[in-house]
Amino acid sequence: MLGAEAPQRAAPERPRQLSTYAVAPGDTLFGIALKFGLRPETILWSNYETLKDNPDLLSIGQKLTIPPENGLIVEVQRGDTIEGLARRFGVPAERIVNEPLNGLRDINQLLQIGQRIFVPGGEREMVIWQVPKPVEVRRMSSGVRVYRVGKCGEVAIPPLGTGNFLWPANRRYLSGYNFSKVHPGIDIAGRLGEPIYASDAGTVIYAGYSLNAAGRPVGYGQYVVLDHGNGYQTLYAHASQLFVRCGQQVQRGQVIAAIGSVGRSTGPHLHYEIRYLSQAVNPWTLLR
Repeated sequence: MLGAEAPQRAAPERPRQLSTYAVAPGDTLFGIALKFGLRPETILWSNYETLKDNPDLLSIGQKLTIPPENGLIVEVQRGDTIEGLARRFGVPAERIVNEPLNGLRDINQLLQIGQRIFVPGGEREMVIWQVPKPVEVRRMSSGVRVYRVGKCGEVAIPPLGTGNFLWPANRRYLSGYNFSKVHPGIDIAGRLGEPIYASDAGTVIYAGYSLNAAGRPVGYGQYVVLDHGNGYQTLYAHASQLFVRCGQQVQRGQVIAAIGSVGRSTGPHLHYEIRYLSQAVNPWTLLR
């Protein structure tokens, strides 16, 4: 009758299933997470083989697995047990067993290598990509240390850095992700071909592409890593051109590359990182 309140309908629940989402132009990790009501970490942890815990590896057309709630998807390795997974990801074993998506009977059930398990509420540390780690092999007569650094081979790394970091691009604002625990650098705005500057004096310990099995640029695309000889390293990624080579010593403010959109990137920008003793440092605290 008139004036009577209509009964409220309960909001429909999301189906208890793993969904597949195709990354669209303009998508970001945080936007996708918001769309599904999940934490960004859940998207990364559930797609490690694709994203490697790195939001910059998101690319248009990429297929992501989306779980129904926060947690993570793990692929079973040799020796994994339900109780072991529960301890590793900080949840009760019963929660893994009782998850309908897993199709498990009891805690003692044997898991198959390669089996995918959803751990609702599970958490883990981020597996952050590491810049090349120099290993000392000898010293020159001058006292300068020589290191073996990945694909660059032996490189002399004198202590050139001042510890004061210049902005590596002309623009000083973001065009992508900020620094966070799921993104160990900042994405600085720039136009295609604009210069990338060395933030501090240092030695080039990597200059080249990150390539997939088909030989195409992926991930950071074309990038440079400088070791400043004082514990600091800086990384400059998605470059359209490189103007330096392995082992080259560069001055603070020297142009080392040009801004591009090479690799898994949604448009021209500079992905920039600072590491100290292999730990990611928030660039905003050091850039001048």
